[in-house]
Amino acid sequence: MPDRYRSQDPASQRDMPGKERQGGIWLTLLIFIFIVGRPLWHGVTQSLVLTRQWQADPAIWYDIVWQRHCRIIWSVFFLTTLLSVSAGIMLWKTRRPAAVWYAVAVLWLAWPGACLAQSAGWLWYGDPVRAALWLLAERKNLVFSCIMPFIWTCYLYRSRRVRARYWPDDT
Repeated sequence: MPDRYRSQDPASQRDMPGKERQGGIWLTLLIFIFIVGRPLWHGVTQSLVLTRQWQADPAIWYDIVWQRHCRIIWSVFFLTTLLSVSAGIMLWKTRRPAAVWYAVAVLWLAWPGACLAQSAGWLWYGDPVRAALWLLAERKNLVFSCIMPFIWTCYLYRSRRVRARYWPDDT
């Protein structure tokens, strides 16, 4: 039956067979980013950066400051990876508003929060000067790391498809 003869009522369209499988590419992309993209990208880039530092100066391996830096980097990476994967799985498997709220929280914790957590790692080691220097050095990255969570947060809160999937009673 042609689309022009179908009811324009969203409630009746939601019950149509195959309707929920159409589209959803952005939500699928976000779930992929959470589960695979972000952990893979950040793991590879962190590994490459640390490897280049070590190759440029092999004696750095014995530097206690560099070892602490590596511990902070990998601790934050593993924590944000756990959060990211759990948010992706929750968006994928759960159809409740809590999944969206959790995903938004993880977006902000895993991207700009990771920069702040690395600075907090230096505070943990009792080095407030390095914490401040880290924030100064990474201020541009901190600002840019807010762009992606902002875009995805707007999508998650404004998308009709997300609203229909996670808040089905509101339509």
